[in-house]
Amino acid sequence: MDGTLTIPAIDFAGLRAKINVPRPLDILVEVSKMEAEQRDWAMKVIEEFEADGRSRFALQPGCKELFSFLDDHKLPRGLLTRNNREAIDHMLQMTGFKFDVELARDFLPVKPAPAGAFHFASKVGLETHHCIFVGDSEEDMECGRRAGMVTVLLDHGYAKPEEDHVDIRIKSLHELVELIAGGFHVERDESWPHGRSSNSD
Repeated sequence: MDGTLTIPAIDFAGLRAKINVPRPLDILVEVSKMEAEQRDWAMKVIEEFEADGRSRFALQPGCKELFSFLDDHKLPRGLLTRNNREAIDHMLQMTGFKFDVELARDFLPVKPAPAGAFHFASKVGLETHHCIFVGDSEEDMECGRRAGMVTVLLDHGYAKPEEDHVDIRIKSLHELVELIAGGFHVERDESWPHGRSSNSD
């Protein structure tokens, strides 16, 4: 969500420094390993940084147009975030967007595990290879790839996912609308999940 649908607003560098979890370590994984008292403190710090980010809420360019397109064509959509439920509720209140599935970090295991992606596909009645997973991070691309979805990286220049985790790169959500509207084809080899090919239709 943060960085995909909204402008990145969480100070992850400051957060990592405060709880002593340097890159490339996974913040949530490392916090889960802490002793109970330290873990509770770290989660409180994370929530404080998230709340600060919400105070600067702003949508990515093209986000409103994307949701208008999805609504007009009655296309299902889900939200899978490593943020807390308050972040989802805040965005819904600010935008009025509708999702078929909304999953925060209390849905375990979190990204990059593909459980949330599989859950979405099951809820909307689609095979995962007929779904697009859009994100801006390494965790997003790994999650989508492991679920067998077509992965689309909203490339801000800071994420360094494995090349074979990314099917398509875009620079804005305007491009995503054009991609879906125009149709596309992604070649897959036998090592990829859920078959050899995927089409937008």
